[in-house]
Amino acid sequence: MLTIYGHCDGLSGVSRHASGFAGALARRGVELGWVPLDHRRPPAAEPWTGWLSNGEAAPSDGTALGIGAPDVMPRLRGRRRIGWVVWETTRMPESHVCNLRDLDEVWTPTDWGRQVLVDSGLREVPVRVVPEGVDLEVFQPIPQAGLGDRPFRFLSVGKWERRKGFDLLVKAWAEAFKPDDPVELVLHTYDAKRPDWRLDHALARLDAGDCAPIRWSRPAPLLSLVLLYNRCDVAVSATRGEGWGLPIFEAMACAKPVIAPAFGALGELLDGHIADLIAVETAPAAYGWDADGDPPGEIGDWGEPRIDHLAELLRRAFENPDRGAELGRRGRHAVEQRWTWDRSAEVALSAVSQTQELSKTVLESTGGGA
Repeated sequence: MLTIYGHCDGLSGVSRHASGFAGALARRGVELGWVPLDHRRPPAAEPWTGWLSNGEAAPSDGTALGIGAPDVMPRLRGRRRIGWVVWETTRMPESHVCNLRDLDEVWTPTDWGRQVLVDSGLREVPVRVVPEGVDLEVFQPIPQAGLGDRPFRFLSVGKWERRKGFDLLVKAWAEAFKPDDPVELVLHTYDAKRPDWRLDHALARLDAGDCAPIRWSRPAPLLSLVLLYNRCDVAVSATRGEGWGLPIFEAMACAKPVIAPAFGALGELLDGHIADLIAVETAPAAYGWDADGDPPGEIGDWGEPRIDHLAELLRRAFENPDRGAELGRRGRHAVEQRWTWDRSAEVALSAVSQTQELSKTVLESTGGGA
């Protein structure tokens, strides 16, 4: 039995990761259990729901897979314990690495991320590359009417925090477009630490001056997010660091052209054939994950997307919609070929099988076999 320790809120990226992967395993007949990391129940209609109330209830002779931050991994209970983690800068803090050293195996989505973990001192535990995915049955192109009277629409999705680079995007937006240009930027964002947070107040602090309209899209059910992707013309991210970058690939699955930084995991996964890549300068990760926080120890570097180049790409996307449509078609095809949950499950099950066979061989060679 495989027990997944995962989030169940249905809205966050880490929750969509856990549920999408579990669904792919269920389609292959894998017996699954689920330990919630956020005190919610998985949807009752889902076929993989083997409900477990807490980590202590997980079978001790099964495999436990933790999907989330390194600090949840000590909760895993099972004969084999695997952590699936994503990290966004060039170094993981020692406190997080310590939480991974007691595992039997660690998974991460990219070769870039694997090297970060090794360079951060995780050498005692095997680190495998297991790709993440997108649910192509949910995130798919929905035919839309032409522009009509509406403006050309850019969309950026993510939490409001320094890492996501909204400050850089807003500055590039003000540089690229005048207030009367027929464009708008929709920011699908929130600040989980500040329930009373408002986009207009945050934009005022950035002091971008007069620019084309910037709209706020609040967190919404999953199908509403799919419609939002489809009602935009271009998806853009000015993130300073990603270990995967789910919104980028969800937009690509909806056949939308994307603009993203050539840094970290995105620099490995994307190329100019399927995306417009923002030039990046290396910058110290001088802050934590929000503008007011301190870093949790030494967290290496992240990438600083160049505002001038981002502004240039925004303008080019607006002026060349036919080129954007072609990028969108290529992006959808790339997701279909490389980043589905079925492919992720295939790679993961192969990894589990190889490790189990190795463990059996070691046990027999030491006289512990039956």
